Amino acid sequence: MNSSINFWGIGAQKAGTTWLHDQLSLREEFLVPPVKELHYFDKALKYPSRSPIGIPLKKRFKNKRVREQALKDFKNSLPQLKELSFCLRYYFTTNPNDNWYNRLLKNSEKYTGEITPSYAILDPEDITRMHSMSPKAKIIYIVRDPIDRAWSHFRFSQRDSKTFHNSTSQIKNVIDFINSDSQQQRSDYIKTIRNFSKVFPKNQILIVFFDAIKTDPDGLMRDVIDFISDGNISINDSDSTPNKISNQSKSLTCPPEIIDFIKEKYYHQIKSLSNEYGNYFNLWLQKNYAGYGNQSLAKVTPTLRLKQK
Repeated sequence: MNSSINFWGIGAQKAGTTWLHDQLSLREEFLVPPVKELHYFDKALKYPSRSPIGIPLKKRFKNKRVREQALKDFKNSLPQLKELSFCLRYYFTTNPNDNWYNRLLKNSEKYTGEITPSYAILDPEDITRMHSMSPKAKIIYIVRDPIDRAWSHFRFSQRDSKTFHNSTSQIKNVIDFINSDSQQQRSDYIKTIRNFSKVFPKNQILIVFFDAIKTDPDGLMRDVIDFISDGNISINDSDSTPNKISNQSKSLTCPPEIIDFIKEKYYHQIKSLSNEYGNYFNLWLQKNYAGYGNQSLAKVTPTLRLKQK
């Protein structure tokens, strides 16, 4: 099957994917859907994301999260008829199969793709389905210091809570959350990189660093656009990219015992990533664990292209 999909953003959750979606949607050369996170490839019940289209239509809008997100998407799409039509086709589908998905994203004139952070935890079988659908598509994986990402993920999970008590029971709740399968899968960058690079050629995978949204947003977007377009889009050096993070989690101070717990949990992964790839991974190691190197921002780049061995 021929596909018009040029790229997929696969995560990580709470690592700037909404920011990237918003920036690409502003460029006339790109087409990203008005619904961020289509959850097509992770719609099976085996995944924890609970895709809207994985729920039968008769039960779909009985789900509070689906109702809230659908209302938000429909409200945002009202000024544009095409966007409203997209939302209707997405939320009211009764048969979300490959043909439907391709028609939903079809556009022959623009670089087309979608960003769903839950794709980072896809198993090899579903990654292979992605490759079969569009074997030349580019994979964009935004990563964030897993210590910061885990705490941000917890804060996001508490978005409906009005209070946070630094009590023994609350500390246990945080630790249980951080140890949950869903959270751990989303912070297992090594596994995600390994699974996708076994299916897609490594030169079709770009690692993007969340840190660079703050430190070098222009360089980050130049790299992403150049990667997706194979250098076919000329980028104006005068373009200015905002560095304000979208969809931020609620503000909560992380208790010291939780910081220590997360640091111990992710030490070996951060060290392995630092040894394998350097770049911002070195800075994460240096920032979180005393006595590791003197890496500086002058030695890092906003993205990292994987190399074929």
